[in-house]
Amino acid sequence: MAEDEGTGKKRKREDPAAIHDDISGECSGPSNKQIKTTVPLTRDKFIFRSILGEGGYGKVMLATDKIRRENVALKIIKKKSLISHPESLVEHHVLKITHNSRFLTHCHAAFQTEHHAYFVTELASGGDLHDYIYSIIPLRDSIVFMAAEIVCGLQFLHTNGIIHRDIKPDNILLTGDGHIKITDFGLCLCESEERFNASDFGTPGYGAPEMIMGDFYDAGVDWFAFGVVLYNMILQDSPFEGDTSEEIEINVIYHEPSYEDLTDYAAAHIISRLLCKDQSVRLGVNGKIRNHPFFSSLNWTDIETGKAPSPVIIENNMDVIMGQRIPAPRSARN
Repeated sequence: MAEDEGTGKKRKREDPAAIHDDISGECSGPSNKQIKTTVPLTRDKFIFRSILGEGGYGKVMLATDKIRRENVALKIIKKKSLISHPESLVEHHVLKITHNSRFLTHCHAAFQTEHHAYFVTELASGGDLHDYIYSIIPLRDSIVFMAAEIVCGLQFLHTNGIIHRDIKPDNILLTGDGHIKITDFGLCLCESEERFNASDFGTPGYGAPEMIMGDFYDAGVDWFAFGVVLYNMILQDSPFEGDTSEEIEINVIYHEPSYEDLTDYAAAHIISRLLCKDQSVRLGVNGKIRNHPFFSSLNWTDIETGKAPSPVIIENNMDVIMGQRIPAPRSARN
């Protein structure tokens, strides 16, 4: 038995055999379009196009399913990481429920080889939010719309007892018709306890003060990160700057962002509430974020149901990318 950091409670270590049994198969609900074949799903059933992203545990590949002739994102994770860091299996469990929210990346299926686990997820062809907001200055109605969809995605996760912990523009994808999809659940925590003091988290500048200082925290950390993302979207800049990670973290803890260039009062107000140092009064934790004047132009029912057309215009270059073909990455062939 191992002891969970910060809770003092005992948890069972994952058995590698159990990990093997848990990964393979469909990982989405019956309402979602799934990859179903009459033969076992294997790596050679895919054409690899390009690398979409890389991290410590593995990488995400753009690929084409040969059988269904469908473009997908294929997340490849080293199984030794799952064994040495069993908490990373939370991502697989999160992917099992994402089909219940249109604002999260859906998983179609999962399979494995001796050394790697593969998660077949839907492809958001519009790229990520980082590329979008730094390649074009988004109009206010586009920012409000995307922000509202992010709110819906976060509230779904929190309602299901999940803290994302790595909300940033790179982890928010855009579909071809301009809707958002929150992705990368590798740092998620299941909220089995009310608060946590686990100190491992994502990108400097997005982690809340309580995370940096190792204090107990809850879903409020996602609302802080959302405030940073909203600041990025409006000003194409970071609210907390620094030449090193340590300098950025000091600014997060002790300094307030500059709002001089934010002439939109509602935008400045909601960001200041989201970036509140005190997590107990931070908007999202305290107060109804959907009622904030920043979102006054929206019909939340239409947002939730997908009836609201997106004002976000995506210039899709996926046809060029899909013309490429590369071999499977050497580290993921087994």
